[in-house]
Amino acid sequence: MGKRKARCTDERKAGTDAGSKETLQKERRMVRSMKNMKGEIEKMKATGITRPIDKLGRVVIPMELRRTFNLNVDDRMKFFTEGNKIIIEKDEEGCTFCNSRHNLTEFGGQKVCGYCREDLRKGLR
Repeated sequence: MGKRKARCTDERKAGTDAGSKETLQKERRMVRSMKNMKGEIEKMKATGITRPIDKLGRVVIPMELRRTFNLNVDDRMKFFTEGNKIIIEKDEEGCTFCNSRHNLTEFGGQKVCGYCREDLRKGLR
């Protein structure tokens, strides 16, 4: 065992004062934080595909990503920022009145859930 490793081990064994405990807790928090960051980085997959932004600020989403995420013409997209990242997410539209996604049907060009459809029927009678 190297001198440094032995010294660290000895300090941890002997370290019962508050300073040593705080240091040990900080080390554990840092290790947990690093594991979390590694997990987040592993979740994001690089495709190796780059696209230019045109004069109108548009970017073409590659066909393989559109197929993978079931993105179709006229689908609405939501944009978020997180730090220095731009996150694009498909907007799953809900009911025009309550934004519910329960039993959606189209009525007069608008999506209406089953609950609001019943309320509309009661109001029309």
